[in-house]
Amino acid sequence: MMRVALMTPAGTAGIAVIQIKGAGSIAAAEKIFRSRQRRQVKLGEEPGRLWLGEIYDEQEPVDQVVVAADSRREEVDINCHGGPRIVQRILLLLQKEGAEVVSWEKMIGGRSIREEVELCLPRCRTRLGVLAIAAQEERGLGAWAAELAGRLERR
Repeated sequence: MMRVALMTPAGTAGIAVIQIKGAGSIAAAEKIFRSRQRRQVKLGEEPGRLWLGEIYDEQEPVDQVVVAADSRREEVDINCHGGPRIVQRILLLLQKEGAEVVSWEKMIGGRSIREEVELCLPRCRTRLGVLAIAAQEERGLGAWAAELAGRLERR
């Protein structure tokens, strides 16, 4: 199943990251992306390569973007301008290509506590929030999970 999510906070940054995952993600991105030379490219052929170009809605340019794709993981990151209308338009284009629009939390489901901490830290708005999230791996959720796993092993 192909999913797409806005991975950065909505409306608070100049740049937004939209991530597409799953079978068909690279093909869907290729349908709406054109390189600077206004031609279609094979995004997944060079993992790690960044592509500068534009997202198109048929013949109409939507936004200038930087795209990275990894065919081994069937994953595409689109770095676009962070305005809510542009983000929504790109999400809708990808939905037309068959992607299910989900929350960033659903997109990261099953990741480790460390990965979730790293993703949540940029969303913190206060010093106290940063301290609380940063402590989760060693003294919060991570410690609780390790203690629980130890108790289960002793049974």
